[in-house]
Formats: sequence, C-alpha cells, structure tokens
Amino acid sequence: MGSYRASSTTATLGCFLLIVLSGTRAAPAQVGAFAELQPAATSWSFRPTVALAYDTFGQSYTISEVDTLDLVDEASARLVATLLHRGRTHFEVRNALGLGQEATRNDLFVNLRRQLGALDLRIINDLHYKAYRPRSDFQLSSDYITNSARVIAALSLSPAWRLRLEDRFETARFASRTRYNYDYTRNDVGAEIEKRWGIFSSMRLGYTYGGRSVPDSLAIGYQRQRVHVGLTQGFGSHLLVVEQMFERRTYRIPTVRSHFFDTAGRLSASLSLSEKVRLRPEYRAVVTLYDRPDSVYSSANEHVTELILERDLSARATLGVGPRAEFRRTQSSFDRPYDQFGIHGMISYIAGSDFWVEFSNELGVRSHLGAGDRFLTDFVYNWTTLYLSYRFASALTFDLFFSLTPENHSDSRYDTTTILASTALTWALR
Repeated sequence: MGSYRASSTTATLGCFLLIVLSGTRAAPAQVGAFAELQPAATSWSFRPTVALAYDTFGQSYTISEVDTLDLVDEASARLVATLLHRGRTHFEVRNALGLGQEATRNDLFVNLRRQLGALDLRIINDLHYKAYRPRSDFQLSSDYITNSARVIAALSLSPAWRLRLEDRFETARFASRTRYNYDYTRNDVGAEIEKRWGIFSSMRLGYTYGGRSVPDSLAIGYQRQRVHVGLTQGFGSHLLVVEQMFERRTYRIPTVRSHFFDTAGRLSASLSLSEKVRLRPEYRAVVTLYDRPDSVYSSANEHVTELILERDLSARATLGVGPRAEFRRTQSSFDRPYDQFGIHGMISYIAGSDFWVEFSNELGVRSHLGAGDRFLTDFVYNWTTLYLSYRFASALTFDLFFSLTPENHSDSRYDTTTILASTALTWALR
C-alpha cells in the first residue's frame, strides 16, 4: 500500500515461457554501436511446441489502487505454434493456447521489424485472454482480455548517436467490472536520445508523456510526465551504471486521488578484483511525495543497498555472497517504516544450452519502527529461490521455478510460509 503506481508481481517463470514455449534459443548479442540488421537470406519456418505444466503461483496487479488477486493452482497443457520469416523484413507470429483445470488462456504475439537504411522500424503487439472455468479457485477477478501495442522507430543519426521514438497503447477489458476490475486505456508517447562510445559505455536521456483513462471511475484517470537519464561507463575491466527517473502524475479529481511526484535511482558497479573475483556494490532508492498525503497514501522513501562478492568457481559455475540492507520511511501511521538486514547468497551453473541452474538464499531480520500490530510484527525471514532448465533430449526440456519464503514473527501466531512453483515439460518439433 502507499503507492499509486501500477504494479505487477508474478511468482512464475515469466521469461522462460517466452523462450521455452517458442522452442528457440536467444541469439548472441551483437557487439558494437548501433549495428544495422544484416539482411539474411529470406526463409520461412514453422515451429509447433507442446508443453505439460503445473503451476502454483499468486499474481497481483494494481488498476484502481486496490490489488487484484489472481490465484492459480493447476495442471495445464500448452499448445504453441510459431510462424517465423527471416530476411530484410523480420516477421514473427506466435500463438500459445493453454488449457487447464482452472482456466483457459491464449496469448497471441506479433512482431514485425524492418530496416530502412538508418531507420529501424518495429511493431509489436501482445494480446492476452484468460477465461476461468465455472467454480474455479480464484478470487476478486473475472475473465479478461488485455492488449499491448508498440510502435518503435530507432534512427541512427551517426555511428555514435541514436534517436528512439516509441508509442505504446494498452487496453484491458473485464467480463465483470467491479471495484477490483476496471476497464482502462493507457497511452504513452516518448523519445530517447542515446550516445555510445566504446563497447560498454553509453549515455541516454528520455522523456515520456502519457495517461490512463478509466470509463467507470474518472477519479483514477491520470496524466503523467516522465524523464529518465542513464549512464554506463566502462573502465577497463570495471563497469559503472547510473540511472535516474523523475515522474509527475496528476489525477483528474485530485480531491479523491492526490497528485504526486516520484523519483527512483540506481547506482551500481562491477569492480574486478582479479581475473575470477568481482565486487558488485549496488544502491537503489525510491522517493514518493504526495501533494495531499493521508493515512493510506503517504509520502515515503525506500532505500536498498547490497555488496556482493562474486567468484567464478569454474568456467561454468559462479558463487556470490554479501550483505543486503533495506530501509523504509513513511509519514503514515498505518504504513509503518522498517529496517531490514540480511545476508544474500547465490550460486549458478550453466552447461551450454542444455542445462542451467541458479539457487539463491537470503537470511535476515526485519524490524518495524513504532508499536507493532498483527500486520507489522518484527520477523526473521529465510527466502529461497531456485531456477532450473534442463534439456535432456534434442526436443525435450524441463523447466522449474521454486520459491520458499518462511517468516518467523515475534508473535508466532502470525508466522507465514509461502510456497510458489512453476514447472513445465516441453516438447518442441524441430
């Protein structure tokens, strides 16, 4: 609580569905500044994929400043068909149909890309539909359809300078509109100028203007302006990254939803101590200031800092460990501030494109400032996450995401443990 920003959290493999279900592997990144697309020989390909999956996950997203919960625990079958054209014009259409005991879902993805001299033009459309079965186990949601369309034009002004323009249009429609499910339309138009020097060094400056329209509630429609800046600088084997965002959001009826100013920043580095050892310090901060703060939506600031020592155990394995701290300060008597301290560790292993695993764990304590209550008692936490992908046959892949997050509170009556998992067995015709 305490934020008007739209948010989405999903404890499932968001990226693996795009990679695994398409039956393809990501292409190596090009090295160099603004390299033009190389016109490959024209070719067409069709790639069908079948996956059997089991998902236990919780999804929350904010439309009307109230969390909408999408809870799913189901086995499902996924049928994916991809039509791909390569050449000077890149064209991809991918449709993924999921049939489960709780819901039916369909995702249609279209990607069109064309190189016209110094102009790189791209059109992307992502349509998602979900329909729950009668008596399915879900709460506070209904059948819905969302669509996101983007038009991106990147113009190389010189070998070092690039101008990028983007228009994004997003809509959501719910079968049953309630205070938790609002139809909305959002449109954002932006521009970014970027300069590159060397391979890893760049600077960018961007501006976005947009807004959201909600037919059933004028109070939460808004207009926003956003400015973002970024700097990436390489110093031999060292790297420095600085990012900063400023946003001003104004609501149509400010007496119901207060205007606010929001800023978020990130400062991180990779310092090479030796050929196999790196130090990765990072600091992130978010500050939100409301024109008219109240007991629920209050001005607040959050700060996260960590210092990870990373070592390559071999050409395939990497180990990292270090302290992590998080601090929140707020003016609200309801959303109390806290201090959090922990030790974060992770290990990853990759063997080509056939096997990849990453395990992370953070052990720590959170202390709330002020008198505690049943929602905000101090607790010790032990958060564990596991990602795994294993291709044990030429066309057969197993993927797993698993998260275990127990919290032991000072009042044991409020101890909690959350288990999140997503698995898929995928067969891709090649």
